[in-house]
Amino acid sequence: MEGRKSEDEKNEAALACDVFEFSNAKLPKNVFRSSFTWYCYEVINSSAFHIWLLLCLTLIVGWKVFSGIGGRGPSDSNMDGPQTKHKRNTGFLRRHSTIVILVISLAVSFSWEAFKMYRERTFGKQITQFAKEIIKSAPSTDMESWDRVAADFNSYMYENKLWNTEYFFFDGSSCHVAFRRTLLWIFSRIDGDYKIKYFRKHPYIEEALKVYFAEVDRKWNLITSQQLLSNISVGNIKLPGQSCRSKLFHTFKKVMKQRFSQVATVIFFVMSIRSPRNLGFFFTPALFVVLVCSQEWFSFEMNRSCSMKVEHRMQFLSTIISEHQKSDVNCWDQIAKKMNVYLFEQKVSGSDVFFLDGADCERFFERNFLRYLPSRKSSHPDLPIAELLPYIRKADIACAGKQLI
Repeated sequence: MEGRKSEDEKNEAALACDVFEFSNAKLPKNVFRSSFTWYCYEVINSSAFHIWLLLCLTLIVGWKVFSGIGGRGPSDSNMDGPQTKHKRNTGFLRRHSTIVILVISLAVSFSWEAFKMYRERTFGKQITQFAKEIIKSAPSTDMESWDRVAADFNSYMYENKLWNTEYFFFDGSSCHVAFRRTLLWIFSRIDGDYKIKYFRKHPYIEEALKVYFAEVDRKWNLITSQQLLSNISVGNIKLPGQSCRSKLFHTFKKVMKQRFSQVATVIFFVMSIRSPRNLGFFFTPALFVVLVCSQEWFSFEMNRSCSMKVEHRMQFLSTIISEHQKSDVNCWDQIAKKMNVYLFEQKVSGSDVFFLDGADCERFFERNFLRYLPSRKSSHPDLPIAELLPYIRKADIACAGKQLI
């Protein structure tokens, strides 16, 4: 056991050293102020944007020439005498300002979408090279470990003139998202003989997935051996769901922090004033409740699920397994308390209340983990957490009270 821990510590130290070496790499996150400025820079320097800009300029010039030819003649004069060129141009812009704005908006929108399509197509042609970079760097679930992959792939694309800039990926996180949407998506969607044939045709993709899954398994073993949450004392911690009043107050406070809820509140008061007395008395409160509840259901639950990284999800599964092995009784309250403390320390949640109570924690596990199991009828086809399926099965077995092998 001691040798295993020392080996894990050495691997973590080596990984930290690699991350430190690439901390000053020329990644966009170290060059641009934000991902938005980086994306605008990429759009402006893309070939797709240049083509669309040329088409827009051609359209504007042709439109101007056509309007100038059509505007000449007797119709250009009035009671006060002939119009000047400036007046004709001003009148044209006034009459067709809506069309001009619409054309410019469509041009910008199409340029943006054309850039996204061009980017995805370019990346799709370099999937094999992307897999080679993953094999060489062996990244894990830590986003910092993907910085090396992003930096090497950016350099390859720019040096081989496959991309106009050396900033294809913004950081390791965006690189990991691309990995999940391509290689991991392929692994989760294809099955059976077709998967075998595909991997024979693309051996680097299979090897890249094996490398990643090996790093994920090493991270899982490290989390389960450390048992960080076992030392957390939850005796004095209370959950909002333990009383109906505090749970309702906490939910209302969460709702009112959302910007959409603030807008809905303004709409509520405006419609109360503008609407007829009887209609406004019944309609506006109902509209307010529907808007707020809809926002709470879709936005809050989605943000809560997306805020957890792969490492946080693994810690959640490990805690479920360990707590169910300790006791046969319902221990979801203990899991909720420990995860609230852990996620708050990891700055995943802005408050120390991520789960309202044990029942909320159990529902979160069912909605965001168990439903992805192939054995479930409601299994999701995209499998966004495909690398965690073996550990989800272990947690499911632990919840059922069976002995883990």
